[in-house]
Amino acid sequence: MKKTEPKLDSTGLSPAAISRFRKERFLLAYSEDDFRDRVVRPLFFRKAFEDGRDLCGSDEEGKDCVFTTKDLLGITEVYAVQTKRGKLNMSSKQDSNVVTAITQLQTALATDVILPAQKLKLKPTRVILCASGAINSSAKKYIFEEVGDPRITFMDSNDLIPLIDKLYPELWYGIDADKFPYLRKLQQNLMELADAIPLSELGVTNEDKAPITDDLYVPLFANRLTSKIRKRSGRVEQVPHFEELPVTGLALHKRRLILLSGEAGGGKTIALRRIGYMLARKAISATSADNIPVYLRCSALIKTPDRLVDIAAAATAQLSNSQTPAFSIDDLVKGYVLLLIDALDEVPAQDNRVNVLQRILDFHNTYPCCRVILTARPYQSILNMPLIQPYAEFKLSPINVRQTRKLITRLTSGRSLPAEATQELMRRLQDVHGIELNPMLVTVFAATSDYRRRDVPANITELFKKFTELMLGRWDQRKGMSQQYQAPLKDFLLKTMALRMHRERVNAYPLEQFNEIIEGELKGLGYEADIDILSEELVYRSGLLRLDSGEVSFRHFIFQEFFAGRAIQDVTFIKTVCMDEWWRKALVFYCNSSAPLADCFNF
Repeated sequence: MKKTEPKLDSTGLSPAAISRFRKERFLLAYSEDDFRDRVVRPLFFRKAFEDGRDLCGSDEEGKDCVFTTKDLLGITEVYAVQTKRGKLNMSSKQDSNVVTAITQLQTALATDVILPAQKLKLKPTRVILCASGAINSSAKKYIFEEVGDPRITFMDSNDLIPLIDKLYPELWYGIDADKFPYLRKLQQNLMELADAIPLSELGVTNEDKAPITDDLYVPLFANRLTSKIRKRSGRVEQVPHFEELPVTGLALHKRRLILLSGEAGGGKTIALRRIGYMLARKAISATSADNIPVYLRCSALIKTPDRLVDIAAAATAQLSNSQTPAFSIDDLVKGYVLLLIDALDEVPAQDNRVNVLQRILDFHNTYPCCRVILTARPYQSILNMPLIQPYAEFKLSPINVRQTRKLITRLTSGRSLPAEATQELMRRLQDVHGIELNPMLVTVFAATSDYRRRDVPANITELFKKFTELMLGRWDQRKGMSQQYQAPLKDFLLKTMALRMHRERVNAYPLEQFNEIIEGELKGLGYEADIDILSEELVYRSGLLRLDSGEVSFRHFIFQEFFAGRAIQDVTFIKTVCMDEWWRKALVFYCNSSAPLADCFNF
């Protein structure tokens, strides 16, 4: 007989892959209070029951907790639940538990339940004896005969396990959860330079350094303006309060939903990754993980309909190369899981943004102690969304002269720049127009500047043009080979690709589709080329693109906007997108390019 493989859900996790024995043992390990609070109550809520009040103690009257629901006619029904730890059978050791259960069930059946909101007093429609272990048939028969009421229902591990598999699979996340392989892998993953500019290949530094490590990271700050209540001369009034803190402090902020906003290149992604990196490093060194960071991108969330908790669990399991998530249900309940969710603005469709925010809110409502830090550009279409209102919005503070000097020093550590060269670079940076001073601008400028010359780019477009020309035409130092195809051809293909992606409102193409588009563009020009070699130079060697999970995207979203803006030819098209925030930065690059100045304002 052919063996049937466990059915995987879309996250790649399978409750069926965990043996029934391990699940039974897991349930039996709970105390009676934890069994009620961590298993029974959440499970009933997933079944759309309401109320769920805790009646344990002197007022229990046979009921641990009470739930309400509506029948098909809309009439309120009351379900009283009595929970028991362990197994129930008619052995001598278990007999006292059975007798106690009978007494509690009889009391529950005879006692009214008061529903204050509805001004009702009802006897239970059904009383459920729910055990974390098995209730054998002889115990069920004896209890039923002694109580003599058809409203009794039994639920034991045999009933609970299938329901948990279907409705509450994250409960099993606690089985064999091992945080530290994940945290070590996360630390390594966050240091990878998939999003960073490869400075070593441009001769700026002698080695690649991750911008989140102590060697290169320059502390970033976040701020918000709120109000405080103050008593003055016997009067209570609200006064403005400016709050500023290091971005790493957001991980410990009292607010559980935080929106970190900032313009392109301001350091939002670096901030999230620095938070994750620091928390992982601290947990590993302390051998205790009270904070378990999970880094996700909004563009990945819209590719699956799964709940956010399942996506986060699958991400930790995949990263640690295991079949089990790196956090447990206890970690979720206690608020140890921190979700770092990047780039809501890179989700162009508003209904998809609503979908992402709704899943975050569902996660927050289910596990209110967990923190979520979400990043986005400060688009009004995002800030005005009703689902964004529960967030505390922090803005990335612009970097100051001191931070800029420190970043330049660290970026150019392999070049031993004299103080006057650093000062000159800072002066030039202040003269570049089109974007406020931020880590991306400083990095690109440091990568392209010749300190012995005065060729200061006139604007942000000229700066990025100089940088991308250098990247597309450079000698590949790592492999000791020159590029076979000229930079202008590759620049044209990237402009065409970026404009197409921006029009389709996507930020990635599967590699196969990417190559097909390149081939089609070349054929349209009557140009023949080895697509494999050209694709390799663009994807693997230009430093402007990255390949992740089989999909090609620009290394930073601002590069897509740069190439897309320079590819715009039709002024009529500009009129259709000039008010669209998705095109805002691309139009900045268009207006700073060789386009006639009148076209930029003749809308």
